[in-house]
Amino acid sequence: SGNTKVSIETFYVDSTHPETTKTYGEPTKVENSYRWITSSTPITLTAVDEKVGVDYIKYRYCLSSGCYEECDCDCEDTDWTTVYDDSVTFTIPEESKHCIEYYSVDKLGNEEEIHSQCVYVDNTPPESYKEHEGPLVEGDGFDWVSQETDIYLWCEDQGDHPVDQETICYKVSLENEEMEYLTEDYCEEFGGEMIDGWCCEYVGEEDYWLHFLEDSEHNLEYYCLDYLGNVETPEIQWYKVDSAPPIIEKEIIGPQYGDCPPTDGECYVDGETEIHLSVYDPEPHSVNDAWCEWELYLDSELIDNGYFEEGDTEIIVFEEESEHELYIYCEDALGNSVEDTEVFLVDKTPPHTTKTYGEPYYTDNISEWITSSTPVSYTHLTLPTN
Repeated sequence: SGNTKVSIETFYVDSTHPETTKTYGEPTKVENSYRWITSSTPITLTAVDEKVGVDYIKYRYCLSSGCYEECDCDCEDTDWTTVYDDSVTFTIPEESKHCIEYYSVDKLGNEEEIHSQCVYVDNTPPESYKEHEGPLVEGDGFDWVSQETDIYLWCEDQGDHPVDQETICYKVSLENEEMEYLTEDYCEEFGGEMIDGWCCEYVGEEDYWLHFLEDSEHNLEYYCLDYLGNVETPEIQWYKVDSAPPIIEKEIIGPQYGDCPPTDGECYVDGETEIHLSVYDPEPHSVNDAWCEWELYLDSELIDNGYFEEGDTEIIVFEEESEHELYIYCEDALGNSVEDTEVFLVDKTPPHTTKTYGEPYYTDNISEWITSSTPVSYTHLTLPTN
């Protein structure tokens, strides 16, 4: 009958597969084409299809010992995870070297080729180390040091695939009634940046040097963290800082005259005078165990010497007349030292006395006669050397 019907349809031809990109959140590090992450680092896959649209994304990851070296993922025995969306975010809970594989498929079944990338997962914090150079006495629960003791702190990253690039952080406290922290003063003196009450300094493969600036009881707290922020539990070391030398005590027993023991003047003693020597380490942070050596010189020639320790009493007697020089050197267990030199003038000779009469006076060379008005004079002669 000549009736006709025309139908026109439009078909979109899509033979192009989607494109998937992968991005990493923080923390992450890339160096020489190697990438490190932690188990908290988000990994996001985003697929884009310009026509029919993305149907799903598939991904999987597996431990792969030869991933970087042989470019081989070895994930054939690992199941794929399928996500019906155009993006997905996941993390890798296990440490070690992993290979990530992924691809996407559009709604027509156009399938992207499999992409792969190796990544190191590092959740292990570095370990901190401490070393002393100089005076040190190890105590029960604390160490004695002086202000001359150098303290070196450094870090060593741990695990099979350490990210390295470590930072050392520390605090210094002063033990008083209120537990005062001096960290800012130390950070300014030795270098670093204050972060949340800690002084932090990047050290890498180097070490960090400090020493105590005051005598007292101190706590030194310190820890290391790596580039990814893996942080160890802080270590703590208690110190008593003693830079004060021992104190020499001298007591003179017996005849003496003048400035005794000698300070600015002359001190005269005789052959029976005893010089009692002792030593002690002063409080409040004394390391103790002080010891002394002494030398006795007569006219610049060594005639005697000796040794004594804290708690002892050393007795010195001068047997010869003339000028004696007593030299004493004392040191405590940390090497804090003191020297003392004193001069003693020894006089064992009594003075010579003469008597003369004025007038009226008579003698027959046997006996002598005077009156109550005759003056009597006494003259004492001391030898020049005494």
